[in-house]
Amino acid sequence: MNFLLPHALRMVDEVSANTADHDIGSSGSTPADDEPEVLESAETKGDADESEDLASESDSAQLQIISSLSSFSDLFLDGASIALETRDRVTLVAMAFAQDAGTLGSHHVNRLFRNRENLDLTLGEVRIWFRTFFENYGLAERSHRIVPIWGLFAPDRLDDRFIAELGTLALDNDPNVVRGTLRFMTEHNIRPKSFWKSDPAEVDDRSEFLESRKVAKIAYRWAELFDKFPGIDSTLNYMVTVASLEDTELLTRIAESGVIDDRTQNLIYSAIDMLAGITQHAADIAPTRYSGNDTFSLRDLVVKSIPQLQAEQQNDLLTGTHRQIAVAAALQIVEHEDMSEEQLKTISELESAEVEHALVERAKRDIDCAVLQIKELADRDKYGSANMISRLMSVSLSKEDLEVLDREEALDVHAWMALTFQDPHSYVEAARDVLDDTSEWLNKRNAPLMDKYAMIAAHMTATAKSAACIVLSQATEITDTDVERVVSELRRNSYVSRSSALRALTTMITRLDADPERTLPNLGDLSVLDSYGFSDDTEFVLDSPLAKMVVPIWAASDIPTLQEQSLAWRLCQPEMSDADLEEALYLDSETLRMVALDQLMSRWSNERLKELLDRYSKQNRQWWYNIIAALDERLYGFGCQESSVPSK
Repeated sequence: MNFLLPHALRMVDEVSANTADHDIGSSGSTPADDEPEVLESAETKGDADESEDLASESDSAQLQIISSLSSFSDLFLDGASIALETRDRVTLVAMAFAQDAGTLGSHHVNRLFRNRENLDLTLGEVRIWFRTFFENYGLAERSHRIVPIWGLFAPDRLDDRFIAELGTLALDNDPNVVRGTLRFMTEHNIRPKSFWKSDPAEVDDRSEFLESRKVAKIAYRWAELFDKFPGIDSTLNYMVTVASLEDTELLTRIAESGVIDDRTQNLIYSAIDMLAGITQHAADIAPTRYSGNDTFSLRDLVVKSIPQLQAEQQNDLLTGTHRQIAVAAALQIVEHEDMSEEQLKTISELESAEVEHALVERAKRDIDCAVLQIKELADRDKYGSANMISRLMSVSLSKEDLEVLDREEALDVHAWMALTFQDPHSYVEAARDVLDDTSEWLNKRNAPLMDKYAMIAAHMTATAKSAACIVLSQATEITDTDVERVVSELRRNSYVSRSSALRALTTMITRLDADPERTLPNLGDLSVLDSYGFSDDTEFVLDSPLAKMVVPIWAASDIPTLQEQSLAWRLCQPEMSDADLEEALYLDSETLRMVALDQLMSRWSNERLKELLDRYSKQNRQWWYNIIAALDERLYGFGCQESSVPSK
């Protein structure tokens, strides 16, 4: 207070004097060169017929500041009380005037936003709010963002000034502000002139265009960006996203400017080649496996280029790169190259269903390759699953060969599984015997192992039961007894068979549900599904009729993943009422709140959503900033469009 009071009082005197010197239609005072432009209008001047309204808005912002600072001074001069809204406005003005840029608190921003209908801001206040918004934008993904902004000043009303402000924020000292700005400009394909086009207003004493100086200035701006996010990160991702072939000369001059380090220079050259369709340096700009969402354009560019790469380059992308890139490279190698033992190991470790399908398709065309892969996977059992080996065997060996192998096998059931893949309908009875523990061939195979190698026998049994569940799910007729067999195997909760059993049960219930003449059987106790072991299987279960039976179990689970996904499923059901969805906007879980809001956004017109925004924080109960920010973005955000959903 001791620091702020004399500063605030001086501001009151200066603003009052300035206002007295201008007529009521003025556009605002002009700040001194060493002061921020906090009193400049936050709106760009429009056409002649709009200028009077904009001027009035500017005066309104100044008068609000004068009133707030006057109330603030009265607090000390005569002990008068001060409204909470006045405190928030004084804080905002003080931060806008501060020499050291800061950001506003989330509570402060949201209190001001609640009073947005009565709030007119000057450009300086807008800037500090922008800085706060983009800091949050850089730190959090959509469901966690808590700073509203657009309902106060829509970007289209700021015209080119908004784009220019983004160019300034991209050079901020705070890396989070810069990352948020880059993320925003990347998502919306925004190109501030300060980074992509020289300013024609810059002239020398003879009014000649200083081309080299301007390019050097642009290059220096890029150097600042790459200094904050060097290498394969937000800056390069932004450059690749918004650049085109027409920018090649500019990018080349940036690389050659002498203000970019050698690594960044090489990355820019590689990006230039990629934009021109020259893919030989694709691996150079490939994001690593730990890269986040701020490298999505780089990933897409590399994936698109992989088919044109040499085999050695594709192999280099198998390890250490983002999964999307590694899978794309694996698909190319599986499709076109003779895989080495090491490549097969690496490709198997990806555990990609898409890649495994490609391996099977390749095996159908190339028997010799399939036989080699089977051997290598079997020799490296820790890397190749029994399921993958059996699938390869099923498409590369005849039934007769597989039957011979089945008789010769002693410590695994690969051949039997392959036979079930080849012709599941012929193995329905055998599958039932396996699940009932009455299979003669399996019991005979296990008998010599039971004394000293019981673990091997148990693993073989679980593997066979895993395949048996899949067989029954593909049977021509699904019987209630077969469903019970699969459920019983599910209850055993074997890490080898539980996922296959759950997938088989899901398939069976889906088929039964599609038959109007069948009623779904009572599955009994499914509490075994309340386990971390099923955390990876929630998506396909919740996308099937089995969800209705499983959701009550997961909703009551102590496992956060299961509980949250089951509750999210309930919110997405058509029978969920609008009132219940609106009530869910007050839940503790950020994820569930956003699921509910997205459902309302898909149902309601913008008018109804505006009404929701107006009343959400006024219910005399705990409310949440991420809902306010998301509604603000939907209704007023950059490039938003009116919803086509009719009013209800």
